[in-house]
Amino acid sequence: MYKSNFEGTIDVTLSGTVTVNTLAKRGDIVGMYMKGGVNGDVVPFLVAGNIREAKKVASQTWAVGDRLYFDGTDAFTNIPNGTPAVAVATGIAASAAVVGDAALLPRPGAGERVVITSELLAASVDKWIFVADRAYKVVSIREIHSVIGGSGAVVRPRKVTAAGTAAPGDAAGATVKELTTADIGLETTINVAQQATLSATVADLNLAAGDKIGLNFGGTLTGLVGSLSIELVAV
Repeated sequence: MYKSNFEGTIDVTLSGTVTVNTLAKRGDIVGMYMKGGVNGDVVPFLVAGNIREAKKVASQTWAVGDRLYFDGTDAFTNIPNGTPAVAVATGIAASAAVVGDAALLPRPGAGERVVITSELLAASVDKWIFVADRAYKVVSIREIHSVIGGSGAVVRPRKVTAAGTAAPGDAAGATVKELTTADIGLETTINVAQQATLSATVADLNLAAGDKIGLNFGGTLTGLVGSLSIELVAV
């Protein structure tokens, strides 16, 4: 049914089987799956833009400009149901129609940038530094130190999914995802900022509400004085 391109999407990891063009709610985001898949697949999920022939609640008549709400399952309704409007009708839909055209409304705060900063010190231990209150995407990670760490000193930022109970220092796996392609060295030249290379797995950089970011340290940190900053954008 969907007749547009993949602009306005984020990549999401499926926790079950979905069908292409299905409306759904993930965390606090309502959107449409642009591809079908099964558990563990990473697929594009439309969160901004126009949707042609979106599923609508049967027997409703839509007028252009009607505010639309998610029905809690897989369709839009123009009857207020106590949840925020997530779209607006962009075409007339007769009561007999099972689909209608809509445009997703911008989510409050979408595009807002948030920077998390954490001190890196000789006494630092593996720790949590952020719990997502909504959906975000990691867009950059930087580190700088004024005093280097000891032998082999490194740090690695990680995402742990909301359902996961792993610690920041646990091995990467199903619920623990590396945000960078490699450890960030803490023995490099002082007072020179490092721009970490982000994971090539785009889904690992997407955070849902409840996902956590932690730091995993390695080597000897003796003497270390620095900070690490992670920039996020709300989606």
